[in-house]
Amino acid sequence: MSKLRSLGALFAGKTVTEEFAYHSVTPTRNPHNLAHTPGGSSPGSAASVAAGICSLAVGTQTLRSVIAPASFCGVVGFKPSYQRVALDGVIRLSPSFDTIGFFTQDLDSMQLASSHLLPDWRPFFSDQKPTLGVPNGIYMSFMSDEVRGVFEHQLQSLEKAGYTIRNVDMPWDDAFLAGDAMIRMVQGEMAQLHEAWFKQYEHLYGPSVKAAIQKGQTVPVEELEQYRAGQIKVRMDLEQTKQKNGVDVWVSPSQGGVAPIGFERTGWSGMTAIWSYAGLPPISLPLTKIDGLPVGFQCIGSFGNDEALLFWTKEMEQSFSAH
Repeated sequence: MSKLRSLGALFAGKTVTEEFAYHSVTPTRNPHNLAHTPGGSSPGSAASVAAGICSLAVGTQTLRSVIAPASFCGVVGFKPSYQRVALDGVIRLSPSFDTIGFFTQDLDSMQLASSHLLPDWRPFFSDQKPTLGVPNGIYMSFMSDEVRGVFEHQLQSLEKAGYTIRNVDMPWDDAFLAGDAMIRMVQGEMAQLHEAWFKQYEHLYGPSVKAAIQKGQTVPVEELEQYRAGQIKVRMDLEQTKQKNGVDVWVSPSQGGVAPIGFERTGWSGMTAIWSYAGLPPISLPLTKIDGLPVGFQCIGSFGNDEALLFWTKEMEQSFSAH
């Protein structure tokens, strides 16, 4: 916040978040349909940008909490590489995942904001179209038939625009991707962080957060260390897979469906969690709608190469507009 103030930002207010950025029912509604969730755990940030209340909002992502609200509310959402933006003053949920992210109404605004808010910004330019990678395997099963149809049409549009698209066998274990390891890791770190507070204020915690901390208390420290070591391995394996297959940017839907009706379920982690686990930077573009509700197109870059991701995403957006 101090960085934004130093740049002359005017603050409209504090946006709504879920309890400790984990889960709770919030009063925020989806501007595209008030009966549907705006997503979580940064619902107020995405909804405020979508409703035109502000042009830039800040949120955080652990597993999906920037990309999902951006997809559901039809705005641009960007989660920089892990640890690219300092978390000073942020109450953590899971330190191995937590990353500050941003919401804007358009990609030009996101590029401008990121160039000022990401330390050591290095302008990137290329006169070559990036090669796009689509993950094979169970990852692509985490979506509805409607979203799959939209995504396939988007890929066809990119191919017509001259992009090379490659379906790639991924280096991760599908069982790990489909299992509960990542949520166990988050809950285990929650339990560690909240140990002192939870002993004193357990009665004040909401039911979802309370249950998550209690589950996290059963996760052994040794298991958490294995997960943390796995993060670095997956990050390195993904980069090697990109180089082996000549891929510059991974692409997929931002979420497996449009915003659910009601306010208990605020999204799915299937399309986002593995990228968060690896610390990579994803961005969600608001390109289309299904039955009046937005669904985002997700681009994922290499760790630390946020500038290249934003540049190439802008190139893709222009290609979508032209086709």
